[in-house]
Amino acid sequence: MFPDYGGALFWDEEGRCTGGYDNLYAGEGENEIELDPLNVEGLDEWYYDWDCESLYQTNHWTDSQWKDWWVKGLEFAKAVKAKLPSNVELYYFSLLDPIWQVRPEDTNDGGLFNLGKPIKIE
Repeated sequence: MFPDYGGALFWDEEGRCTGGYDNLYAGEGENEIELDPLNVEGLDEWYYDWDCESLYQTNHWTDSQWKDWWVKGLEFAKAVKAKLPSNVELYYFSLLDPIWQVRPEDTNDGGLFNLGKPIKIE
């Protein structure tokens, strides 16, 4: 689970988008999962905070705002995981500690995300 443009938030192991803040599709055939709507209250606002307001977009977020936003997203990942069958794994994107010292010129290519090992949500 990590945000990208166009409302994309969920990805499969091959890097294909499988859903956004309001839906999630995964698997095939009898293993297919369809959560539309996803119904995780506040997830859309969290996504839009990144998409419209974050340092990544406007260069206005402080290190503290980044960290708070990321921690809030970790809680959303846990809420999403609770809606999934137990055999479905969910990972949340990880950031290395130095990322809180982001310079605006470092934020133009999406390189903020997945700098560390993704966190498996239990």
